[in-house]
Amino acid sequence: SIASSLGQYINRHFQSLELIMAKELAEESEIYANSLFDQSPLSIHIASTSGVIEKVNKSSESIFSVPQNKVVSKFNLLTNPISIELGWNKFFNEALASENEVFKKLIFDPGAFGYRGERKVLSAVAFPIKFKGRVKKIAIMYQDITNNTRNELLLKIQRNLAYSILSCKNFPEFYAVVSNEVDSIIPDNNLYVAFYNEQTDSFSIGGINRNDLDIHIESWPAKNSMTGYVLSQGKTVFAKKEDVLELYSKGKIEIVGAMAEVWLGVPFRSESGVSGAIVIQNYTNPDSINPSDIEIIELIANEIKIFLDKKSAEESTVKLTKAVTESPASVVITDSEGKIEYVNPKFVTTTGYSFEDVNGSNPRILKSGDTPQVVYKNMWDTILSGKEWRGELKNRKKNGEYYWEDISISPIIGDDGSISHYIAIKEDISDLNILINQLIEA
Repeated sequence: SIASSLGQYINRHFQSLELIMAKELAEESEIYANSLFDQSPLSIHIASTSGVIEKVNKSSESIFSVPQNKVVSKFNLLTNPISIELGWNKFFNEALASENEVFKKLIFDPGAFGYRGERKVLSAVAFPIKFKGRVKKIAIMYQDITNNTRNELLLKIQRNLAYSILSCKNFPEFYAVVSNEVDSIIPDNNLYVAFYNEQTDSFSIGGINRNDLDIHIESWPAKNSMTGYVLSQGKTVFAKKEDVLELYSKGKIEIVGAMAEVWLGVPFRSESGVSGAIVIQNYTNPDSINPSDIEIIELIANEIKIFLDKKSAEESTVKLTKAVTESPASVVITDSEGKIEYVNPKFVTTTGYSFEDVNGSNPRILKSGDTPQVVYKNMWDTILSGKEWRGELKNRKKNGEYYWEDISISPIIGDDGSISHYIAIKEDISDLNILINQLIEA
């Protein structure tokens, strides 16, 4: 019938129309997918199951600094020696065998592939692309997390160096920690710390990671050296090879030995007067050190300054302790209320009181009872005003024997400007007084 024939005709054409519409939807979906692929801020690599990279998006070149035409169909994640060295082959095999995503954090240096660019820390995720239950491709997405990682590393470096400032006994020990921390964030570097001698106008090595291209010297003149230039500028100097050559052409430096492709120096000067510089350089890769590394080296230079100040303070304390301990005069230190906190050995031999006898007591335990009260009032008025008091007092030893002392008492002022302690330096002048009296009587 006509109705039946018309029905079959419409059904046939409707099926064709469905196929056309499905094809158009598939093409439209592919356009969307390709657009998302190309415009993604993440670097996306599509690889065959044999490890060959077949497709990469636009972000790949900006992240990896390697041209697309040097990667697509030319780089095999399973067989390339650099890929094997970096562990990418294992990462790929894990994704190939997995039903889910596989994650990895890696450091990528374009220099390893013969291209210039900054070393980056990447977060990678790989997953299998399946069709009808079989793995057809492996997709790998990379995100540049260099800045986030750098901030984490800065905190880690600061914590480790802060601990080392307290635990290291000398600068070589501290430098070993510094070297390890720098290697963790700027690998394959040439690092050294140089101390400046003002009298000889020269530098000496405090610590160094030597390179085969280095001249093996332990000291050198500051004049016309890059290290001397940094110290004279009093600020950080970041220089590529062409910048160094420009300084040379202007007569500001001389070039000795192999030239570095990139050079970074940061000066330091401790409160104790020790000055110098920390320098990091690379002889082969001009992009191995970049401006973002300046913050790291400046942080380390500051930690070196803190370490030197701490060691100087410790040495001063040791010297002071030795001087007080071995002093021929009695030394007594009290808190702001006059309670004894320290006495030196001379005090013990002179008075007969041990430290345990007087700890927490007031020096009035030595009073003979013969000194007028007005003398003590004058003494307290003087030291409470922040000034030194000097005078002679007749005191009494533990065994009851009287003796004369020439005494100097000074207040110790704390950081807040208030008196925190008092220190008394006392010399036994009993024999001198007896001699004077004998001379007077004679």
